[in-house]
Amino acid sequence: MANIGQQLLTPEADWQRIEVTDALFTALPKFLSWTVDSKAGNSGSSALYTAATTASYSFNFRGTKLRIISRIWATSYPTDNKVYVDNILVDTFTLIGTKTYGALVFEITGLDLKEHVVSIVKGTGTYFWADAIDIDATGTIEPYNPNPTPDISAPTNLITTASNFQVNLSWTAVTEATGYNVKRSTTAGGPYTTITTNVPGTSYLDTTVTNGITYYYVVTAVDSSNNESANSNEASATPQAPSSHGLLRATMNDSSEREYQLSTTEIDGFINWVKDHANTDSNCYMLNKIEVLQNSKEYLIFEKIISFEVVELTK
Repeated sequence: MANIGQQLLTPEADWQRIEVTDALFTALPKFLSWTVDSKAGNSGSSALYTAATTASYSFNFRGTKLRIISRIWATSYPTDNKVYVDNILVDTFTLIGTKTYGALVFEITGLDLKEHVVSIVKGTGTYFWADAIDIDATGTIEPYNPNPTPDISAPTNLITTASNFQVNLSWTAVTEATGYNVKRSTTAGGPYTTITTNVPGTSYLDTTVTNGITYYYVVTAVDSSNNESANSNEASATPQAPSSHGLLRATMNDSSEREYQLSTTEIDGFINWVKDHANTDSNCYMLNKIEVLQNSKEYLIFEKIISFEVVELTK
């Protein structure tokens, strides 16, 4: 990991670089009275500098971390250069030291994931350099705007419930949301693929799933300006086919319980027999139990049954 004052001509892992002469950056408000320095030692072989008494540059970016790449050298270079993030002075940095092109002079991490306003203001000294900006690998440089629209809140309490070939999702509403995007992955933590957009309510039934596969979901909120929130909490679910067998538990009139592992067909037959039982019907029901021994049967007498329940067994 690079240290302050160290030359850093290319971004490290999980960072991306925006050169100050790159179209992404110069599309922002222009540097006034700055001069291009095209020496090969600069990051991207180009940097900007100014000897103006007062100088600054501002930009917005979406992400959680920021690095400033500049030139360190003469004792006449400015020392108390200020960095403002979201209109708060977060630190100062110096450009005095051993001559180093493309040096890391400032770093901040741990910012909230949202759009930030950054202003870099020259301190006292002569030449003020701007070489490059490093931000999150997934971050973006945004047009300068001193008052960006606040980010929409992320949905919370995402819950998933799986059944046969489907997963039902529900979450807590976001006040400013006009819709929600549902995203899915087969890997915990993503990356996620958006499977539907602008869901009007706070629930969604995903029927494009395969039984036996675990799916990981997140939901984002979208406002009337189409701003999208950060991801909700992740929730997972594994759809499964209904079990082909289950457990029939009957309570008898002597308070004893009988348990029978039966096929779904057998359980359905028993339930229908109980529902349709009349005095003219058979007074008992033959159960074909699922056991190691073949031809295992047991007979339940209708008058002996007080109640029963069915428990689904997983495969």
